[in-house]
Amino acid sequence: MTGKVLWYSFSKLQKMMVPRPSPHLMPSDEEVQTIHEALEVLLQNYHARARLANRQDEDYLAEHFVAILNEHLLQSVAGASVRDVDYNTFKLSSPTHSLEGESHTALPPRTFRDTVPGCVFGLTSHEPDQMDPAHNKADAALFDEDIELDGRHKWTYQRLFVDFKSAGVQNDPFEDKSLRDLEPDAVTRAGVRGQLIAYADRVFSYQHRSGLFSLCVIDRESRFMWWDRSGVMVSEKVDYVQHTRLLLEFLVGFLILDDVSQGIDMTAELLLEGTSDWEFMNPLARNQAKGCKPNVLSHHPGTTVDQQEFAAEPSHQSNPVPANCSSQHLAKPYTFSHVLELFLASLSPWPRYRLSIGTDTFLVGRPLHESPGFCGGGTRVYVAWHEQGCNFTFLKDTWRPFYEGVEAEGDVLAKLNDERVDNVPRLAVTRCNKIHRDITGGNIVIVPRLLRNPLWLTDKSIPQYHVVWQGMLSDWESSKPVAESGGRVKIPARQPERTMYREVDWIRQGTWMYMPLTVQQDPMHVVDIADETESFFHVLLHTALEYVQLTPENTARMLVSEYFHSFVTENGVRIGGGVKQTC
Repeated sequence: MTGKVLWYSFSKLQKMMVPRPSPHLMPSDEEVQTIHEALEVLLQNYHARARLANRQDEDYLAEHFVAILNEHLLQSVAGASVRDVDYNTFKLSSPTHSLEGESHTALPPRTFRDTVPGCVFGLTSHEPDQMDPAHNKADAALFDEDIELDGRHKWTYQRLFVDFKSAGVQNDPFEDKSLRDLEPDAVTRAGVRGQLIAYADRVFSYQHRSGLFSLCVIDRESRFMWWDRSGVMVSEKVDYVQHTRLLLEFLVGFLILDDVSQGIDMTAELLLEGTSDWEFMNPLARNQAKGCKPNVLSHHPGTTVDQQEFAAEPSHQSNPVPANCSSQHLAKPYTFSHVLELFLASLSPWPRYRLSIGTDTFLVGRPLHESPGFCGGGTRVYVAWHEQGCNFTFLKDTWRPFYEGVEAEGDVLAKLNDERVDNVPRLAVTRCNKIHRDITGGNIVIVPRLLRNPLWLTDKSIPQYHVVWQGMLSDWESSKPVAESGGRVKIPARQPERTMYREVDWIRQGTWMYMPLTVQQDPMHVVDIADETESFFHVLLHTALEYVQLTPENTARMLVSEYFHSFVTENGVRIGGGVKQTC
């Protein structure tokens, strides 16, 4: 995986992540002994019993393992009071070993419930989630006891997932002995690790989470894990039969944690099917919701809108009307037809949420786009219904990397909006003193806008409103202030990171394909306005070479490869631009 993998002793990870339950919350010594003996019996030649039952070893182990915990642990601790129990606040300390030599960002203090909730382990390997096109299936998961279990996976409701493997080092995704290589290269072990990453990715996709616990059971040994967008923290293997109490303490400690400490994002409220809010989204998507029926406009270029739809004259003759239902220029709100189509498509089949951002709330279904890969920003974008504004809007949800000197994209966009910067990069410089620094084809979005008397209209004696498709520049998190003289950036970026397609170091910032020649040849060069203009040219050229039919095609492909992707390495620094300079 591309994120960090941090290894801890079992006791260390337990101390950092979950409280150690007081004796009155734990099963009695007799109950612990009963669980120990049941696990001991289960592990005695379960392979032969699985074959007799015509079952896979892992399925047999999973079925009986969760049955033991459901009967002898979860039922006995449910409802126990956690009040008046004095737990210390846990702080994340440095890991024993890691691939990067760095620790995760400090976790928030652990907070707890008043009572131990009723939960149950359910087998989930029989049928995949009906909403999951990838058909991923972990073996078991922990659910609230009121969730109806039918053998399907139900990614939306999982609190913790469990994967089971039979004995053998080839089934262990991580390594304890060789701490210099926590991610062994053996194909089968890498495959198991890939499975776990895929399961964690599914939970993060269907839910809104800051983190996630999981348990990997390998025959009679187990590892606990904590997943977040920076990677995974993994414990050493522990023989849970010999050390049954350790397993039970970790699980009860997990149950004590409240939703926030279990990694659930409390700014996202899951809407249960059949509730009024869930049901409201159906007629809303068909423009049939009571009290919320905006005019629906065609998004096709040149569409003309009757001026009677507008309540007041815009303050600027060519100022675009905001593309939402709360525009002050409208006597009746409007939305474009494709927005309703996209919102309707997002509703089924997918969980629905109410997302809170400050005092604003948004109803969303399936993301319109979700960035691939578990680690990183986990960017999701939605066609969302803004409840306070009574309008559809485009909502971006992403985890921001924390770097010194890098301004949050939301703060940048707020400044651009305050200065009425719409879609012209020049305005970002002249009005907000901002330069983008990462011009790419993916950061240029073409959207329909409603313009009053656009420039190409010859007869402006009668106010007319036309649908015009315009470009918008997105992803402003890499932007920087521009000095008053020389168009120079005042402060270098603080993002000490580099990937295959995206160049990010102490000064150089941007995407290699569209990076200006001066920046490719001199990593210390500070981006100016001329460089931004050059990047726009590279985007235009690449788009033409990729999508315009050219002859011969081989020459075009060769030019794309050499012009946009080629580089050499000098003293460990990537240098390029040779072909760009020649052209």
